[in-house]
Amino acid sequence: MSSGQNAARPRASDPANAFLGSDRHADEAATLAEEKRWQVMKQKMPSDPQQIEALYTLGYQLYQAGRFDDARSVFLFLIFLDGNQVRFIMAYGKTLQQLGRFGEAVASYAMAHALRPTDAQSLLLAAQCMVAQGDAEDARDLLQDAVEISHAAGDTGLAARAEQLAAVLSQPHSTH
Repeated sequence: MSSGQNAARPRASDPANAFLGSDRHADEAATLAEEKRWQVMKQKMPSDPQQIEALYTLGYQLYQAGRFDDARSVFLFLIFLDGNQVRFIMAYGKTLQQLGRFGEAVASYAMAHALRPTDAQSLLLAAQCMVAQGDAEDARDLLQDAVEISHAAGDTGLAARAEQLAAVLSQPHSTH
């Protein structure tokens, strides 16, 4: 065997190999420990539908009382429990919107729309946030989509609200 072949083959006594091997084992152990912690925590999480509904009601009451940051925390926890519940995501977005965190609210509404693309409410609310950020052009595009989806779903009330906001955005601004 030539010395070139010998150099290409890792040796068990090479300190670098020992180090890499121990990292792999440490990573596997850490992953197993993390999975075990997750299982323990998951068992402690509310999973009863009545408990989850009670949390949603609490979040709604906090929102209604103007305690938006507290409501945001509740809705974020609910998303952690079940990230596919559009009502949790929408409620979270609404609290962010009330807190003036418009970019984060738009992201929340985008997630809700991805889960339920036939509901235009998320588009209308995202457009409102975009207007608040000064992005009227993108807001108009979303509003047009909201109008089309609302009409297709037979939700004339939401379509009318989207059309109203789009009309306001289309008016030339007076410079007094």
